[in-house]
Amino acid sequence: MHVVIGGASGFLGSALVSHLRDEGHQVTRLVRSGSPGPDASLWDPSQGRVDQVLIDRADAVVNLSGASIARWPRTSSYKKELWSSRVDATTTLAKAVAASDSPTVLLSGSAMGIYGADRGQEPLTEGAAHGDGFLADLCVAWEAAAEPAVQAGQRVCLLRT
Repeated sequence: MHVVIGGASGFLGSALVSHLRDEGHQVTRLVRSGSPGPDASLWDPSQGRVDQVLIDRADAVVNLSGASIARWPRTSSYKKELWSSRVDATTTLAKAVAASDSPTVLLSGSAMGIYGADRGQEPLTEGAAHGDGFLADLCVAWEAAAEPAVQAGQRVCLLRT
């Protein structure tokens, strides 16, 4: 299987790349700068650019892109970076998957932050209402950015980690 991964250098992405390769799958990492090498492809989510032929040939596209949520303080400029690093990447990949002539699955990162900061003992499922605050709003926009692929009839899985 050929898997294209955005966010391949992050905590989850690097583990996924290693695991998929160990299992014998072909992995292409999406990188934003430098010399990509034979197992990588340059992309620019802020400009909506990704190699469409690469996406067309992929069996799966995984989006784990995003600036670190652990960094503090969350200044207004850092909140913009958190937002754009997730929403722009998802939009770029969802549009490319939507434009693909072949069936491709898009697995796109999201977060449990969609439920908000304090829901007590309430059971939370995919059907639960989203919470309030910046992180919840970010997660709603992040998931909505995958909609072009959904509307095109491609399979989309949102990964709330």
